[in-house]
Amino acid sequence: MIRLTDEQWERIRRHFPEEHIADGRPGRKPIATRQVLEAAPWILNTGAQWHMLPQCYPNYKAVHRRFQNWCCMKCCDAF
Repeated sequence: MIRLTDEQWERIRRHFPEEHIADGRPGRKPIATRQVLEAAPWILNTGAQWHMLPQCYPNYKAVHRRFQNWCCMKCCDAF
């Protein structure tokens, strides 16, 4: 399991915004960005498919969605 140290997290946290969901909106509560960010390197390091993400990480669908959002934001920043 990959874990960021507090020092590592403090250095990069401003680059990864928290997900905000309006109060009263039905559904699951947002997953902390740090937890999602710790899951993505596991996929990148192993080359595994998203659905193979171990259960010690957040739901793979949520991790994949946020990862895709981050990638899109980075691409859009280039233009």
